[in-house]
Amino acid sequence: MLKQLVAQAGHNPIIRRQVRACWNTYEHVKFVSHARWNLWNQDYIAEIDPYWIFWVDPNSIGPASGGSFDFITDTGAIAGGSWDVESGPHIEDHKLYRVFKKRFHDGISWEETNYYKRKVKKIRNGESERYFNLQAFEERLERYDEMYAQFERGNYRLQEELAKQGHTSLPGDGGRAFVPSRTNRSLMRHEIAVNIGRDGTMYYQDGRHRLAMAQLAGLTEIPVRVVVRHSQWQHIRDSVSHLIIEKPDMEASQRTIQDRLCEKHPKWMDKNDCGMDHPDLRNIWDP
Repeated sequence: MLKQLVAQAGHNPIIRRQVRACWNTYEHVKFVSHARWNLWNQDYIAEIDPYWIFWVDPNSIGPASGGSFDFITDTGAIAGGSWDVESGPHIEDHKLYRVFKKRFHDGISWEETNYYKRKVKKIRNGESERYFNLQAFEERLERYDEMYAQFERGNYRLQEELAKQGHTSLPGDGGRAFVPSRTNRSLMRHEIAVNIGRDGTMYYQDGRHRLAMAQLAGLTEIPVRVVVRHSQWQHIRDSVSHLIIEKPDMEASQRTIQDRLCEKHPKWMDKNDCGMDHPDLRNIWDP
């Protein structure tokens, strides 16, 4: 309800800029404080940096992860359990993916889709949680069209770039807070967010609109950030760090570390052909 009221205020041309900055400041404080709390007293060897951005193939991202994680408040957390084996649907099974496919691959107008009709009905009945009038919704659809056209040209912009160009126009879409010099580092909080399961599989947590469009547009690399890591995956990361620390005079080559990992975690290495190519391992041995 609060976010809906803020979004409505954000469409007022007189106070729009101030409302966006207030919301982004709130999100910045929320992100930074929770990330620090989640990292507090963690007894792990391998570093966890909540500000890391990885460039990955969008098709390498698995289904929605299980568990009730929040893309802001759970950043930096380590979680055990079965959330990575009780995953949700793949992005291509999502209704929104099918809507985008009709729009961008089949050339169907927004107005012809059931998605458009459902949203308009909710708006007119006052049931929409995000859009308080039709204009706000259609502005969002125009933004989708623009975003997909950029993706087709191979142009995926980081949140930092979007903020500079003024494309984060609605509260909740990211963007600059008050005192940019102190808050700009957290602009990445609205990059596509993933969780990493026990075997290194990336599960999408947030940003399904961009992920769906990136796949449909044929992009081969997109930026993502990690929210939650499975405790067993962090154990693998710790093993890599331990191997480097254990032999400081050893040349920390990918081949050498991979051979040692085969000795320590033979089942995991047999299961994963990617080996040390995983970006969340590569940043340890080749920071």
